[in-house]
Amino acid sequence: MGFVLDPARILAAAVGDCLSASLLFCMKKNGADTSALTSDVKVELVRNDNNGLRIGNVSVTLHPTVAASDAALQKCMRAFARGSM
Repeated sequence: MGFVLDPARILAAAVGDCLSASLLFCMKKNGADTSALTSDVKVELVRNDNNGLRIGNVSVTLHPTVAASDAALQKCMRAFARGSM
């Protein structure tokens, strides 16, 4: 059976892409040497009172590949933690 594209997967891809693009922008803006960036996105589906499926949670883990002690990455991670991207 092939890959099925459903609304939850589309949302997961959009959220992962948006956060990845934001981190990459911040890193380039601050002079980070970024050679790769991947992301893992997990979507939790839950049922509401009417037994309908809803998205309960979206979690994103970003995996940038940068120089070992890149200060720009740390600056961008602090900005992400504050939600001030």
